[in-house]
Amino acid sequence: MGLQTLYEACAAQQAANAGKLPVLEYTGSKLEKIGKGTTRIPAFNIVSWIERPAGMDSEGADHSAPFSAPAAAPVAAPAPQKSAMAAAVADDEMF
Repeated sequence: MGLQTLYEACAAQQAANAGKLPVLEYTGSKLEKIGKGTTRIPAFNIVSWIERPAGMDSEGADHSAPFSAPAAAPVAAPAPQKSAMAAAVADDEMF
């Protein structure tokens, strides 16, 4: 219900702000009883309208350029061999 209210507010102001995107502010939520339970309805305000950022355009954009390949995970040194006594103490099935 909160998102429907936000959608209607954006749609009403869209004609005056063609090609722009709304900047939203979350102002909290109100508790509302629906059926046998309760839910919270989020509330938003439209703060302003801004030009669409260039990074949001999908046509002809190479989205892989700003990202580099993931770094290889460091390899841990092998654990030292336990003595027979340490292995026996660590074995919980022995007791």
